[in-house]
Amino acid sequence: MSKCPLCEIDYPHIHFSYDIAEYVDALQSKLEQRIAMEIDEHLKVVSLQEKLDVAVDKFHELDNWAKAYPLDVFPQPDWNKAKELLGSNLLSCISASNMRHVIDGVSNIVQEALNRIGGKNE
Repeated sequence: MSKCPLCEIDYPHIHFSYDIAEYVDALQSKLEQRIAMEIDEHLKVVSLQEKLDVAVDKFHELDNWAKAYPLDVFPQPDWNKAKELLGSNLLSCISASNMRHVIDGVSNIVQEALNRIGGKNE
């Protein structure tokens, strides 16, 4: 038995002895499968491109957030004077609060990106 290289149907005779209706049906089925695979691949590419666009947008948002407090507008404080005026414990509490605010903001941006691109978020 030989197999048709186009439709992959086994036939006991040479290629020209196929039942034409069966051959056309087999070719149509193969074509439909190939079209379906190409559509699936195209949708995956579009989906990946959309995910990449969301990720890039969120990276820009993080970058803008990081630039929100430039040193020429908000210079570094005199930490020794701040510690003297506020006390070490209060200064540490203020620093920790500010850090939590920053990390929560970054986390919100990342979580929004993960939700939009279907990534895991725990």
